[in-house]
Amino acid sequence: MRRTNRLIDFFVSGDISIALTDAKNQDLPFTIDDRQDGTFKIDYTPKSPGVHCISVLFSDNEIPISPLKVNVEPTVDVSKIRIEGLETPPTVGQPAQVTLNTIAAGPIPANAIRARVVGPSGNAQDAIITPAPQGYNLRFNVPEPGTYVIEPDVYTIPVRPAQVTAIEPLDASKVRAYGPGLSQGTVNKPADFTVDTRGAGNGQLGVTVEGPSESKIDYQDNNDGSCRVTYHPTAPGNYNINILYEGKHIAGSPFHAAVRPDLDTRSIRCYGPGLDTNGVFLESPTEFTVDAKSVTSSGTGRVECLLTSPSGRPVRCPVKNMSNGTYQVQYAPYEPGMHQLDVTYENVPVPGSPFRVNAASGYDAARVRAYGPGLEGATTNEPTTFTIETKGAGQGSLGLAIEGPSEAKMICKDNQDGTCIMEYLPTKAGQYDIAIKFAEQHVPGSPFHVNVRDRLDASHVNVKMSSTMRANTLQEIVIDGQTAGPGNPSIDITDSHGRRKPASIRPRGEGVYVAEFTPQTEGPHRIDINWSDKPVRESPFNVQVLPSFEPQKVIVDGPGIRNGIPASLETSFRINTREAGLEQPDVSIKNPEGVLVSSKLIDNKDGTYKVIYKPNDVGRYIINVNYGGIPVLNSPFNVKVEPTGDPTKCHLSGSGTNSSVQVGEEYTITVDTHDAGPGAVTCRIRSTAGSDLDIDIVDNEDGTFNVYYTPHNPGNYVVKIKFGGQDVPGGDFIVTAGDSSKYNRTQTTETVTSTTTTTTTQYRPVDFRLPVGGGQIGDITALIRTPNGKFHTPIIDDNQDGTVVCFYISSIYTYMY
Repeated sequence: MRRTNRLIDFFVSGDISIALTDAKNQDLPFTIDDRQDGTFKIDYTPKSPGVHCISVLFSDNEIPISPLKVNVEPTVDVSKIRIEGLETPPTVGQPAQVTLNTIAAGPIPANAIRARVVGPSGNAQDAIITPAPQGYNLRFNVPEPGTYVIEPDVYTIPVRPAQVTAIEPLDASKVRAYGPGLSQGTVNKPADFTVDTRGAGNGQLGVTVEGPSESKIDYQDNNDGSCRVTYHPTAPGNYNINILYEGKHIAGSPFHAAVRPDLDTRSIRCYGPGLDTNGVFLESPTEFTVDAKSVTSSGTGRVECLLTSPSGRPVRCPVKNMSNGTYQVQYAPYEPGMHQLDVTYENVPVPGSPFRVNAASGYDAARVRAYGPGLEGATTNEPTTFTIETKGAGQGSLGLAIEGPSEAKMICKDNQDGTCIMEYLPTKAGQYDIAIKFAEQHVPGSPFHVNVRDRLDASHVNVKMSSTMRANTLQEIVIDGQTAGPGNPSIDITDSHGRRKPASIRPRGEGVYVAEFTPQTEGPHRIDINWSDKPVRESPFNVQVLPSFEPQKVIVDGPGIRNGIPASLETSFRINTREAGLEQPDVSIKNPEGVLVSSKLIDNKDGTYKVIYKPNDVGRYIINVNYGGIPVLNSPFNVKVEPTGDPTKCHLSGSGTNSSVQVGEEYTITVDTHDAGPGAVTCRIRSTAGSDLDIDIVDNEDGTFNVYYTPHNPGNYVVKIKFGGQDVPGGDFIVTAGDSSKYNRTQTTETVTSTTTTTTTQYRPVDFRLPVGGGQIGDITALIRTPNGKFHTPIIDDNQDGTVVCFYISSIYTYMY
């Protein structure tokens, strides 16, 4: 508020007094200035808007116009002030803060702002006011959940209040669940429980039920922070109930509930030798059946049996669920006297339970049962079985004997449950008598008369053939009839034009044959295979004959066909011919000058090949890969070989660097590559006649390489040494080879007649042609040894047709007497 003043004029002298009150009738300080001219100046500063009253008394009497009323207008527009930050509800126990945006209302000092916050219980607190970019922050405490009303005022002028609702902090540990549905239930009946989230905050509740059946879930909000959950199981079994609050399991979750069937056990029946009213034998396993098919057809219920001996000792009996609504209960009494059997289905006693059975010593062969296919019939050379069941027959020994056309070996397998399985193998056809005795007495049906026959069953023939056949390639079909009975195979092959193709059949072993044929045409073929004129299993066979070889299915890959290969280092690539038929790959590699490069083709014996080569020079290499004489897919391959290492760091030394060398002597050039980086040394020594000298390059594995060469003819040789495909400094030089022997020489020898013989050696050129099978001049070297044991190197010329020509001037010896 701005400071203001009033001027009061008195025409007569006397004492004056002033009273100044604001709109709330509260005294407001002021000052009086006597201007000594019969007037008084009153100064005051309004603190709040509204009507202010100025009462003026003169000589203790109020003047006629008193009190004077002055309307004080506010300096700010509070309608432009708003409260922000109400979107996020505050959390109980944590300070809350909102913003009083005063930007639109203009500058307002902090002491002109006040804010009161009224909580859910009516308790009020003053907000802490701090400056903020948008105006001022109002900070207050949140001790309880509910609605908080924020009432700010500016210069005591109220600003439109706002409210926020505080929520409890999320805490899944404070959620409780209780009720019978968390531990048990009944099929087709609702199971319910309660979830109480009070005190856990305003979170999301999630409930899932997992079990043998899909269960519908219903929710009922109790409007008090809790809800009732009901699920409807439709199948018995164990269910898991997951209760999550804001994605987290509450205490005790998942809960495990056992859902029992809603059943009527009155139709369940129990029967079998273990419940024989005549009693059972001591220490003899016996059993009985619980038939619950009227309640369950798949055995989902639980059957239990408790055996109580005469001495009162309880034993739980093993129960086998047959998964068809019946259950096998087994037990063996070990005390003489009356035993009690308590049988329940899903904890509900079945009709007749408890059963009472007397146990006594003894045996009864009539209670032994023998059954199975081996007592009804058999086939030669096929094992067959039958079962002997001694449950409830008492204590006794078991005896077996088989008589028939052949000796049939028997194998007995004791199942340790009162039953055993007998297996025997008849090898000749005819009638076999099987005698089974228990305690020296024949069991019911013994002796059994079994007719054994030979079997011829073409469906037991096994045929093995390649899944892919190729034209003009011998195909092999294995026909295995060892288990099909006596017989002979036959085969009929027809091509796509209906023409029959010949096939030969030869025995490989007893009952095993091999059929061979060579398809001449491509396309579908039908193969009929019979065993003694009866079709074997899956016959006829329909196969597709592919071309003898398919170059387009050859796959070439590996680093050796990719750009960026470092020069002078060995590289490789792979040729995969597994799907391309039976042929041989052919590889030729040319360097940037068009000269063939030596390569090595390795057969991996698995349908793949490895090709190894070393590109000595930098530039483009052309790699041709043919299969059956036809280029494979993407052939030829254009491969860029790049330099590697730093040849300027290489240094040469050794006897082989001398400008003059001697024919027939070995010389060494040492190349120091310690600081040259990755790479290898390559070298070529060529005579002026155009032939390359045979050299050896050895990696000493110490950062040096040795180049060995032996000149065989006099003359000049051009030496070119590279590292990583690049010229080595000083590596391009000429050496001159000298020879002390002459082309024309005289030899003197002594003969028996002491006659001096002069031999004049004359020379004439000789050339001959050699086939080199695809090699090139860079790969072919030759040495010619003369009768006197000396070696000479011929000149080799590449004819570019797979042959080379060797030129050599030979000598003709003429003897003169």
